[in-house]
Amino acid sequence: MREELTLGKTDIWISPIGFGLMQWADYKTNYNESSNGNDVVSQMYHIALQAGINLFDTAEAYGNGRSELLLGDCLRRDPQKIIVATKFMPYPWRLNKRELRSALIRSLSRLGLDHIDLYQMHWPFPPISIPTWMEAMASVVKEGLVRSVGVSNYSVTQTQLAFDTLAKYNIPLASNQVKFNLLDQRPIQSGLVELCSQLGITIIA
Repeated sequence: MREELTLGKTDIWISPIGFGLMQWADYKTNYNESSNGNDVVSQMYHIALQAGINLFDTAEAYGNGRSELLLGDCLRRDPQKIIVATKFMPYPWRLNKRELRSALIRSLSRLGLDHIDLYQMHWPFPPISIPTWMEAMASVVKEGLVRSVGVSNYSVTQTQLAFDTLAKYNIPLASNQVKFNLLDQRPIQSGLVELCSQLGITIIA
């Protein structure tokens, strides 16, 4: 039996190690352009599955949607029961909540799915406030387009604000994806890891 853990306080089970797909859209790897690119991506996809990985993390900003397209191609060729996580980028020209739903629909189209398991706010960029974006997230959850909500690159204060806003809609904040490694210990030093532990938020790093 493969090891799994719950994603925050949701009913979603994920592998302890996920597969981040940012490099699938990197111009240096050129997977989306080369003649054997799809074969290489497909091999990585199947190796990950064989290793027991079920969490695949992408974003609309990875190659302007190319990473999502490549994962969608894998799923269309070989449908598997995986947990798909992607992200909404709050570009400064996205000035209202409707932008989130529109971007989500485009991500769903690229992925060939009818819902996203984990939809994450990629960065806490202004000018739109965190509560406004979390209200938009709550709306797409209620609509059935998203199963769970996460954030990425959020500080202690920003994470608490996102958590509190979603709580008004009885929706848990499932995760916060951050940079964390042997050389960058800021999530621990800032108290972010402690806060997420207290609130039942999964750290993805």
